[in-house]
Amino acid sequence: MEEQIEDVKARDMLIDALLEASSQSEGKLLETVSESLLALDKEFWLRFALRTDQCETGEEKEKMATLANSVMKITELIVKQSETSLDNAQTWLIKLLQEAADENGQWHLPLDESEIDKMRQFMKEKLMKTAGQETTLPQAGEEECDMESLLATAYAWMRKAMDDAENKEAQGLVPLLQKVLQLYASEYLLNHSQTNPLQAENDALEAAGEIQFSLPAREAMDKLVKSDEKEWSAQLEQLAEQQACTEDALLVELQKKKELIILGMRGGMYEQRVLVEYLHELEERVKLAFGGEGEETSTKSTDS
Repeated sequence: MEEQIEDVKARDMLIDALLEASSQSEGKLLETVSESLLALDKEFWLRFALRTDQCETGEEKEKMATLANSVMKITELIVKQSETSLDNAQTWLIKLLQEAADENGQWHLPLDESEIDKMRQFMKEKLMKTAGQETTLPQAGEEECDMESLLATAYAWMRKAMDDAENKEAQGLVPLLQKVLQLYASEYLLNHSQTNPLQAENDALEAAGEIQFSLPAREAMDKLVKSDEKEWSAQLEQLAEQQACTEDALLVELQKKKELIILGMRGGMYEQRVLVEYLHELEERVKLAFGGEGEETSTKSTDS
């Protein structure tokens, strides 16, 4: 019963927010609808109809009817745009995968270094723009890639392939799509993390000595991110044997990166999910290479 009451309160709050947004501007209403799209379900519209019936004046009822019409039109527009974006993402994902194929359009697993480099270069030049970097312009008829849609498509294809366990061709697609996700995470961490709104604050705290910083660990982490995933274990084992940096220092660097991604990126996005999963896998490899579970990781500086 309490849960139902809370649901009604949440729907009323959303209706009030939509009313407020519509009184401000079309842009504000569009923003509010976009952020609340998943909540505009059957139960929401039933509550909306009840609220409309409870209006005391004809003017209030007309205002609610106008809002309902506007919200429905915006929802339809967003759905159409999403469908177009996904179609575009599928086209770009196919082109990216083709970079690693031979002249007959076949892939040979595991991919060699040159094939991975071709995929990385295509991603840098065509799919992920860096400030100040000259990127290859889309050809006639091409639309710019929406990376969130591309990653969502990669996940969808991967789930479908994994569900079709008897299809060997589909199974062969899984490592290719995993490589796409790894390359995106690597490229973001190397060349795009400065766009995170919290990065400047993090850098300032490091400079002030308020959070831990280890140059050897930072350099080792950058080298790992630049490398292909299959090279991680050897590099980490070498770091452990040479005692070039400690396990805890590496884990602190990873923790800082994860915190920036979790706190500085919009939750629920595939871009955030890919980056967190990538860093989690790297964290597990660090612990395995150093032969321990590591201490509880904190980024705060400690007095020596």
